[in-house]
Amino acid sequence: MTGVAVGVSLDATGCTVLAKRLDSHAAADPVRLPHGLEGTTWPDAVLETTGRLIGELGEAATHLAAIGVAVPVAVDPRSGRPGSLPPWWPGDLDPAAVLSARLPEVCGPDAPRVLLDRASTLGALAEHIHCFRRAPLVVFVDVSRHVSAGIRTSDRIERGAHGRAGAVGHLVVRPDGRPCWCGNRGCLETYLNIDLMLADARRATRAPHASLAEVAGAAAGGDRSCRRILREGGELLGQALGAVCTVLNPSVIVVGGEVARAGGLFLNPCRAEMDRFTPDAAEVVASTLDDAPATGAMMLGITGHSWLTREARRGTPVTRDTRLESAHGRGGDHA
Repeated sequence: MTGVAVGVSLDATGCTVLAKRLDSHAAADPVRLPHGLEGTTWPDAVLETTGRLIGELGEAATHLAAIGVAVPVAVDPRSGRPGSLPPWWPGDLDPAAVLSARLPEVCGPDAPRVLLDRASTLGALAEHIHCFRRAPLVVFVDVSRHVSAGIRTSDRIERGAHGRAGAVGHLVVRPDGRPCWCGNRGCLETYLNIDLMLADARRATRAPHASLAEVAGAAAGGDRSCRRILREGGELLGQALGAVCTVLNPSVIVVGGEVARAGGLFLNPCRAEMDRFTPDAAEVVASTLDDAPATGAMMLGITGHSWLTREARRGTPVTRDTRLESAHGRGGDHA
């Protein structure tokens, strides 16, 4: 397979774009953009960056061979469409359809179809293939505005009946606690998410624009408030992951998102709380990939389109459901 593959990870406030040649190990530097699903400029930003990165790799934009997109919500495997997530995602928005309709503007009339899946699902795929290939069960936890997990066994992604498996953010950690948008009370993500951690840290440090990296740096320098925020967040996540270990008994849990860059200040309390809740706590590590969901999205694009081409030659009818399911099978191990 020749040409360039692109992976895109979209979240509420920004997106990451990766690009790699398929005939070599050449890859462009990842690009993080301040254009997310809360706004309307992300399609233009993704398309412009896609064309630019393909050019940096020495190819014309028409040589885009595959593209996948990671989104921070569950994707129904029966329809291939993302679910809605109030209050910031319009229920009828399908980023794959938006980009597929506009991609020919940049990459010509033969531009590939855009494939889409949940960020944590694609993160689990990428971590398993790139970092933990021999592990029988890998869980990737994406801690951002929401908290979700992807589950990858040795040869497949576990999705659940409606694509909602891994909704770690909706494990109850405080019975009768804060109301959650899901209708329950005391869910993990009503106490642990990037927005809450930043709001707490900005109040405590009187730095209204502090980033999570700055909070982690202050914690490493001994700031008590920042250390407390990271410790309490890690403990909450560890409580939820203890339940995950009891039910799934994973080999390794990989934590992704900005908070993972805080390292032991966040992960050590997480590990300690897991040990308190379960005798079978998995190894917990921070993701070392540039952007695991975007890497997994690239792999989805590659394996999905390769499989489509084979099935088209055989004359086999292709549905969106079977294409997405195939993209996560053993065929993706060589992406």
